Amino acid sequence: MLKKRINLVNTGIVHVKSTFNNTLICVTDLKGNVIVSGSGGSTGLKGQKRSTYYAAQATSSLLAQKSFKSGIRKVYIRLNGFGDGREACVKTFLSEKLEVLKIQDITKIAHGGCKLAKKRRI
Repeated sequence: MLKKRINLVNTGIVHVKSTFNNTLICVTDLKGNVIVSGSGGSTGLKGQKRSTYYAAQATSSLLAQKSFKSGIRKVYIRLNGFGDGREACVKTFLSEKLEVLKIQDITKIAHGGCKLAKKRRI
């Protein structure tokens, strides 16, 4: 008889991608396997309301409860993007039962780019 193995993971990574149109939140284990995920639209909001502070707060609260039920107790938070949902997600995960170990910003910022090709002389 085969037994079902249940892998309880107590540490996870919260990936938050906050754009101007939506906020995507994904909770993974340390290897990168997705445990729970959601977005501003998964709370029932449509259109531009998905990118609001409230949508990110509601989504992150829901995902924090789901991840707590699945066994996660400590999280690392990785933020990406410039939208309104960044701070809401961090505040919600800090107020939930989960212990936040580290908050990291991985947003790519332009630094001037490559040098242009020299001007053509005719």
